[in-house]
Amino acid sequence: MSPRLPTPALRTDDEPSDPLTSMAAQAVADMPGASKAAVGRHLHQTRPDLFRTPETARWVVRKAMGAAGDANRRWTGHKHDDVRAKVAQARLPDPERSEWHPYELPTDVKRWLVVGDLQVPYHDVRAIETAVEFGRKANCDGLLLLGDIVDFYQASSFCKDPTRRNMAQEIRDTGQTIAYMRQRLRSPRTIWKFGNHEDRFDRYLYMNAPAFVGLPGFNLPSALQLREQGIDWVDAQNVIHAHKLTILHGHEYGDGKSDPVNPARSMFLKARDCTLSAHQHRVSQHTETTVRDVVVSCWSIGCLCDRHPRYRPVNNWSLGFAILHAGASWKVENYRIIDGEVV
Repeated sequence: MSPRLPTPALRTDDEPSDPLTSMAAQAVADMPGASKAAVGRHLHQTRPDLFRTPETARWVVRKAMGAAGDANRRWTGHKHDDVRAKVAQARLPDPERSEWHPYELPTDVKRWLVVGDLQVPYHDVRAIETAVEFGRKANCDGLLLLGDIVDFYQASSFCKDPTRRNMAQEIRDTGQTIAYMRQRLRSPRTIWKFGNHEDRFDRYLYMNAPAFVGLPGFNLPSALQLREQGIDWVDAQNVIHAHKLTILHGHEYGDGKSDPVNPARSMFLKARDCTLSAHQHRVSQHTETTVRDVVVSCWSIGCLCDRHPRYRPVNNWSLGFAILHAGASWKVENYRIIDGEVV
């Protein structure tokens, strides 16, 4: 193998440079000490649509380095003029449009009763009654459903008993549960942030009935008749913004196999901002102060489901809910339910 020679200086005259020569000049600058042939092979391998042979690429490299001699004057009529035109007309393709957009919490509500992880029909009736009664006495005029309100047992990807439950019955039971909470709270403003259990509906359609996707009625809001009831909804992967607080279910960052010691601290490490979440079925809170003396607090609320379900009877879950005082001076009150009492 012959030793590599020092890289010759690039052309510095005032002759206009074409796109291919510019690309070759950049490649020479990015590969100091490489031979013209090596740079040519690199250009051919990375952009075969423009440099169709190593020899053509090497010739352009020579031109960029001022080593092509009289050939420079013959470039205008070169057989690869169509390639130069292609480079001049090239543009980036249009990106796939993102459907992710944070939902702004309405400002006409003073206090929100925040509940999550009911997982109907595996809900805890006494815990729901306790939370709703507390919210009623606190004059909550908003109901924020923070995901996993319905279980969708038969649509899950886990091993399941085909004789237990069905989606139609779960939807009816969920509608009845939400109607009870709204009636006790005197029909408050209601927002439903979908969680990973609600997301099972779409995933089941995508995997088992893709031909029905997009048809009227074949989506979760329609199945639950949310629009007819005046209930707003937020998709499973979107979040809610309320001034400096971000509200999410808790699965948006991905689950993995972890069961964090402190769910609120775990969310802080992911979001690095004030958050209110559910998902882990545990009441927790974590606060840190930044180097600029900004106080960042995160909360996770407890669940309102059966604490000893058939699929996981032994766990460290806790029953609970929260009250969010909305507005610029927002405040989160995170409560536990122990033996039917709010603490």
